[in-house]
Amino acid sequence: MVNPISAYRNANMTVYSKCESGPTPADDKGRLCVYDLADLGGICNGTDDESYGFTSGTPCVYFMLNKVWGWQPKAYKEDAVPEAYQPYYDQDSVLIQCDGRKEKDRENIGALKYYPEGGLNFKYFPYVGNTDKNSPYRTNYLDPLVAVHFTNITKDVTVRVKCYARAANMEYGDHEGHVEFMVRVNSPIEGASTEAPDS
Repeated sequence: MVNPISAYRNANMTVYSKCESGPTPADDKGRLCVYDLADLGGICNGTDDESYGFTSGTPCVYFMLNKVWGWQPKAYKEDAVPEAYQPYYDQDSVLIQCDGRKEKDRENIGALKYYPEGGLNFKYFPYVGNTDKNSPYRTNYLDPLVAVHFTNITKDVTVRVKCYARAANMEYGDHEGHVEFMVRVNSPIEGASTEAPDS
């Protein structure tokens, strides 16, 4: 199994700063903010489960946004936050929310947990990749992650999932602002090993 967060574990921490939550100050663009793997929770960061939930049938799936040079996400105005997202919405983050694509998928998707719950903090934006491919920014930049933990998905059923990134200035279209994929967790085969494979 490929370790999904090995690049984050092996990062050169000397080039990163501990940044305050919220939008990046105009005079500080180009900084590299440290990404705290503790924000992914014990299962999805591999501390409590080296298989990231896969061997127990409760997999973690990881999300990041495509790099858009110079894009700084904006918060919804307080009275404009979509009602469905109000319980989870963080004014300093791009919210990630997933659900089954159709009614049958929603019946089988089970409970989802998000790490970090608020989403992708604004402090990691904008991406300002230097044209010099050897610059410290280009060689050390790591996309912020959100882990979605499928805690009790129905086994032996293919579930179609649709996830949205939510920000006031996010564009949506056929291939923008969302992603679709399928998840299937099969019941364990009797006698099969449940040991996590080498990463």
